Amino acid sequence: MSKRALLLAILGFGGSLQAVPGQPAQPPMIHGGAAAVSPDGSKIAFLSDRDGATDLFVIAADGSGEARLTSTPEAESQPDWSADGREIRFTVFANDESRIFSIAPTGKDRKLIGTGHLDGDAPLRVAPRRLLGAAAH
Repeated sequence: MSKRALLLAILGFGGSLQAVPGQPAQPPMIHGGAAAVSPDGSKIAFLSDRDGATDLFVIAADGSGEARLTSTPEAESQPDWSADGREIRFTVFANDESRIFSIAPTGKDRKLIGTGHLDGDAPLRVAPRRLLGAAAH
């Protein structure tokens, strides 16, 4: 099994990285999951709560270059890539409000792109062109 396939299998099922006989041991990842592969297949965005709160990370498909993109007390969730691979969208839920953010795979340019409340009467407020990656007119 290739490193990429192994990493995808581990992240996709929310498991932990374990040492594989004949290969160097990897540091453990605690509660990693929700993997989202970039459109070109070169990067994987995923969530981990290894330091307490759930934060967003990105790693190259070959397992190199892991980087933390967020470090907040709230729990990030539902990472997904834009169609062009220039942004990762994710949600944050706090104070009965769900917020949708975008962030560059480098961790820069974090932007709030939508909000919604749990009361059922307030619809999700979002810039649709932003979510679909369409150019603004």
